[in-house]
This record gives sequence, structure tokens and C-alpha cells, in this order.
Amino acid sequence: MAKKKKIQNEEESLNFRIPKELKATIVSRAEKRNITVSKYVREVLQQVHDGTYCEEEFGKFEREDFLFSKEFIQLIIWMYSLRIDRSVKENREQVETYIATLKKVGDHVSDELSAEFDKVLLELLELKKKDTWTYQSYYFSDSGSGSSKFNFSVLESFFLNEGWIRTFTIDMSRS
Repeated sequence: MAKKKKIQNEEESLNFRIPKELKATIVSRAEKRNITVSKYVREVLQQVHDGTYCEEEFGKFEREDFLFSKEFIQLIIWMYSLRIDRSVKENREQVETYIATLKKVGDHVSDELSAEFDKVLLELLELKKKDTWTYQSYYFSDSGSGSSKFNFSVLESFFLNEGWIRTFTIDMSRS
């Protein structure tokens, strides 16, 4: 266990009783982090008080909500549809929805995948700027390589990798 820090005069103390099992858990977690029990309890209390204690878990819930949202799934289906059938048509409202969804993607996926979605977003924003809403041949969906083309294998790797759900969402086995 870490060396105890000398108590400063300006620090207050707080004494209370807790169940034996809770104390054992606290001691164990403090030891794992190689800090004193007092420091561990202070940190936890500070995080609970300032609202940051569950920040990471809330972020994972938000990512999970986004990744399984109707809008994100529709975007993915639309993108794959364009690879298969160039005659897929969308209206202005659908494109606006895709743009709004694409603007949120970066906060919910890996940086590598976010960069791929940025290619789609840039093309749709360019389309919007030209006020062309019946565009039938999106460059990002073309097969082959190119810096402006969406790399579907990055998307597939993200979703087919067994570890992605634990990395980017809440591990459901803990629920």
C-alpha cells in the first residue's frame, strides 16, 4: 500500500461506520491502485459530489444508444445500398437526416472509422451546398481504393470485432 501522507491542518476529517464487506472492497480497490484508503475514499466522494463518478459509463450508454439508433442503422443501410444499386434515390429530408447523423458519428466510434464517415459527410455537405438532392452516383460508395472513398472494410472490422462492444459500449454481462 502507498505511504500515508501527513494530514494537513486545513483538511477536515469525517468518521462513519460501514459494513465489513464494503470496507474490504474499498481496501482492495485502493491497494489495486496503490493509494491509501483515505485517498481512494476522498477521490470517490469528490467524483460523486462533482458528478464525474459515472462519466465513463454514461459515455458508453450514449455510444450504445447511438450505435443501435434507427438513424445510424438507416445510414449504414443506405451506404451499403448505394454500393449494390446505384439507382437508390433519397429525398432532401433523408439527406439532411444522414448529415445530422454523420455529424454525431465521431463521438461514438474509433478515430479510424470516424475519418471514413467524414468522407461521406464532406460529400453530402458539398451536395447540399450545390443544392443537388437527386445525386445518384456518390463518389464515396464507389468500389476500389481512393482517399475520398469510404473504406467499408474499416466499418466491417469495427462491427465484426468481438471486442468492440466492450470497448465502445457497456458490457451487458455486468447488467
